[in-house]
Amino acid sequence: MSQDEKSTKHLFKAPAFQLYAKEFLQDEAVIAMELEAVGAYIILLCHQWTEGSIPADPALLARICRTTPERIEAIWPQLAVQFPRKESHNAKRLANRKLEVIRKERYNFNATQTQHGLNGAAARWHPERNGKSNEISDSDRLAHVTPMGSAWGSDSSGSGIGSGSEKVKNICASPDGNARVSVDDPPIEAAKPKLVDGLTAQQDSWFTEWWKAYWLRKARKPARKAFGKQCKTAARFAEIMAATRAQSAEMLGREPQHRPYGATWLNAERWRDEDLPPAAEVRAKLPEGCEICRGQPFIDGARCRCARGRALNALDHQHRAA
Repeated sequence: MSQDEKSTKHLFKAPAFQLYAKEFLQDEAVIAMELEAVGAYIILLCHQWTEGSIPADPALLARICRTTPERIEAIWPQLAVQFPRKESHNAKRLANRKLEVIRKERYNFNATQTQHGLNGAAARWHPERNGKSNEISDSDRLAHVTPMGSAWGSDSSGSGIGSGSEKVKNICASPDGNARVSVDDPPIEAAKPKLVDGLTAQQDSWFTEWWKAYWLRKARKPARKAFGKQCKTAARFAEIMAATRAQSAEMLGREPQHRPYGATWLNAERWRDEDLPPAAEVRAKLPEGCEICRGQPFIDGARCRCARGRALNALDHQHRAA
């Protein structure tokens, strides 16, 4: 391998080149090729991209293309125009000229981007070294996106390989153009509120106030978790506190085992419940008892089967479910 080829292989380390399928298949030179020739053409382009060129020896070409020298000699007339002699002192190597143009464009693009990055870092962190301010010129705000941005098209070599470039604004420049954000800087994020056992300081304060007003102070941990999930705004906290106070009289009138736990009450969104009338008010409107119970709540530990007894059972069930 010549010194020129070693230099080329060392400088251009891009692992891939762009192949626009539609343009490649519609290229006149490719259309004229046999299937075997098309396959060999693609393999040889890939070999040139990694090695810098391809050998001119038919035996070596046959090994690269996984075929025999006889088959290479049969299809080579279709490929010879795509791989002229390499423009160097080594006459034993061949190269597709357009592919080498793309390689150099890729190298120049990478070198330009590297220099832009170095200039940007120097302007931001060491402006005194070059006497420049942090202001960015219009030319500095423009950068190539890709050296092969245009579609692949036919050229004089019939390779179906194309290249192009386009410019866009550098996203590292601020909107007003007066400051630069380095690509090495971490993204700026809004400060997150500190959490106290999963709750913000405000939620923690709200929970403490609500827990004091709640009628069953058991299972504090799941209640706190449910509170953090359900109460995130001042308006929601006001709703929860208003409902807790409104339901306190009725809930405190129950036995403790019939009162809902805080987490259950919050997860079921019980602050949205319609207010139930007091039990005493409902009982006053119940029908009179029969001759057996004479209006007594229980007879021998059980409800009477009369209309009043059935109504009392329904009332107890309703309030127990609530």
